[in-house]
Amino acid sequence: MMIMKKLLIILLSLTIFSCSKEEVVKEEMSTVSGDQVSLTNLQIKNSGIETNTLNNLDIAHKIMLTGQIDVPPQGMASVSAPSGGYIRVSRFMPGNYVKKGQTLATLENPELVQLQQDYLLANSENGFTELLNFKEENKSKKFVTKGAYQLLMAVKNMGE
Repeated sequence: MMIMKKLLIILLSLTIFSCSKEEVVKEEMSTVSGDQVSLTNLQIKNSGIETNTLNNLDIAHKIMLTGQIDVPPQGMASVSAPSGGYIRVSRFMPGNYVKKGQTLATLENPELVQLQQDYLLANSENGFTELLNFKEENKSKKFVTKGAYQLLMAVKNMGE
């Protein structure tokens, strides 16, 4: 009988203590990636963050702000080249292993395009004068066709 009384007292005390109305706040944990921030309702309330829906407004003045832009390593490169230009494609970052003959970057420069056009024009004019001299020397021989002569004249006129 004594054991029954002790057992009954233990069961009654457990039910009384388990029925208390104390709320336990459980924070929900979720997995987020490294570039996302997730706040609980309690954190939002404590920090004073307010949210609202976006409205279309006309902004008549400029807002000057200071800040810093951080670029990932693959988006920034420093290259020493004999001529200026823009790096259009960069395939490697500092510290990567490369093999002999691999293309590291593609450099574009509008001045180089103009330089190449000037070279081709000068080279075609030089070829044109050589062709005229050759034609004068060999008037009796029909080495130079009329089509080749017209093509060279068109190239010369295009350069002017």
